[in-house]
Amino acid sequence: MFRDPISLQPVDILSGIDALPKEDHIRSNHSKVKFSKDLLPKIAQMIVEIPEGHDMKYEISKHPLKKGTIQIDRNKDGSLRILDIPTPAHYGAVPNTKMSGDFRGYKGDDDPLDIFDIAPKSHSERHIGDMYPVVVLGAIPFVDRGEADFKLLSAPLSFPPVASGDLETLASLKRMDPSLIPKLKQWLTSYKKSQYGDSYGSFSGQDLDEKEALQLIKDTLISKGTGKRK
Repeated sequence: MFRDPISLQPVDILSGIDALPKEDHIRSNHSKVKFSKDLLPKIAQMIVEIPEGHDMKYEISKHPLKKGTIQIDRNKDGSLRILDIPTPAHYGAVPNTKMSGDFRGYKGDDDPLDIFDIAPKSHSERHIGDMYPVVVLGAIPFVDRGEADFKLLSAPLSFPPVASGDLETLASLKRMDPSLIPKLKQWLTSYKKSQYGDSYGSFSGQDLDEKEALQLIKDTLISKGTGKRK
């Protein structure tokens, strides 16, 4: 599986970026991405922490002296966090968000809002620290050991079904690939079993649709520089 000793050091990313863009263009790692104004209310930024097929866990640092970096995640004993099962899709976070507060009766885990990019790796190879705009399609209401740890579902603007207008909602995602969300849920409840046993992971009700998912982002936005919810 993926082993890159260079990437064990923090990876610089842009800081102070908007989780939800306000104009019909957005900065990515390499260029300015333009898109239709009609899509603007449906778009969020994604930062890749674990590319599809990788099993080494990275995350955006919450350390006050390491803000704006992605670093290797470690266990309490200092050893590297290696996933039992490689991630089935590009996995990351929405910048400047924090799952604090109450979500369907569960306390948030106080981490940035997690997000899947459901486009296959064959469409776009991604790397740790890549940042790009995605259309928000819904969310999985995952509960991690009693804390809300919801997972957004998204697809990049360049993905053909998005570009054609055929993929913009949770319903259209389920029509396109009925097995995808069950596969992601299976991964979520399985990849830490060796660490926490069969009691790890559950779900709180029905999946969130695209409108509920976008509202979730708005509800978890934090003020830049303060780390506090807006």
